[in-house]
Amino acid sequence: AWVVSAALAVSCVRTGLGAMASEGRGDLEPMLRQRPKANQAKWMCKLCSQTRNTADKDTCMTCGRPRGHVPEKYQQRLQEIRKWNDGADPDYDEEFRWSDSWGLIAGLLMLAGIIALLTWAYYEDQKDLMGGDKEEL
Repeated sequence: AWVVSAALAVSCVRTGLGAMASEGRGDLEPMLRQRPKANQAKWMCKLCSQTRNTADKDTCMTCGRPRGHVPEKYQQRLQEIRKWNDGADPDYDEEFRWSDSWGLIAGLLMLAGIIALLTWAYYEDQKDLMGGDKEEL
């Protein structure tokens, strides 16, 4: 109980409500953020699809558009994008050519060369360890 009252007193001093600390928590409740009630009527923004807008607000809490805003330019832009994407048929299969995958082939050859080099270096190191110090420079 002492910790709660000390924390309340510190928060009241920070906010300039030192006189209200002695009156209790009841006076501080209006200053706390009020959440909308579950039974309040809500509306959905047609641009950003925010559904938590309460009936008492005239603007969307996310995008700030007024209630009832019809995003005509947004719909036109969506139709343009859909029209451009209609030309790309997902069932269209282009014929395979080896020249299209030269990067993959070159990468695999380089990987095989690096693995061969590391394997050779490992075996040379093992041969030196088994032979002892017979060959010194």
